[in-house]
Formats: sequence, C-alpha cells, structure tokens
Amino acid sequence: MVEGVEKVDSTSNDGAFDQVVVGVDAVQCMASPFHFKADDPQEFTGPAVSGTVGVLEGIKKNAPGVKRVVIASSVASIIYDKSSEIFNKTGWNATSPNEVKQKGKGTSAVHKYRASKVLVERAA
Repeated sequence: MVEGVEKVDSTSNDGAFDQVVVGVDAVQCMASPFHFKADDPQEFTGPAVSGTVGVLEGIKKNAPGVKRVVIASSVASIIYDKSSEIFNKTGWNATSPNEVKQKGKGTSAVHKYRASKVLVERAA
C-alpha cells in the first residue's frame, strides 16, 4: 500500500468511504472500472457512480477539513463516434449512454465504458 492511499473493498457498499476520508484534506477519486470485459453495462456504471457518489457523501459526513477533491475523468465523457468538433466543458457524450439504454448488454465495450464516465461526471 502506498502511504496516503486508501483502498476500499467494494465501492458499492453504503458508507464504504466514511472512515478512509477522516482526517484528510484532499481526496483523489478514481472509482471507475477500466477494462473491456464487462457483459452488463452495470459492471461499469454501478461501481463508477456509487464509488464517486460514495466518496463525496463520505467527505460531506466525515471530512469537513477537505479542501480539494479531484475526480479522475476521461475524454470519454465528452467524445463520441464520428465527432469532429472542438470539445469543451459544455459538451457531453450523449451517444454512449443512449446506446447503453437502447442495447443494454449488446452495447460495445467502448460505449459501456464511455457511458460510465458520463454518468459519473453527471452524478458528481
């Protein structure tokens, strides 16, 4: 274990981050699975969203001294197939979440991952 780094067993457990944030003044959250082996889109979106929201809730309840929170993101939250525009903070990838909603398990692994990144940012 790296000094100053905490790991939780499951990001989907209620209160999973409550104790690991006590006494810290900064948090970097990287609560997103990154692989292309998931059959069900929930294998990406579930842990990604619950982990990020869980960290933020844990901070709100137990870490009033936190001065900075960094949520690791990805260009996946704004980029989509066949796009050629200039991307900025006002744009969102609507294609991937829609694809997941329509196709479910039949969605490509890339869209499953990209959808999880969009949903994490929107939840945060």
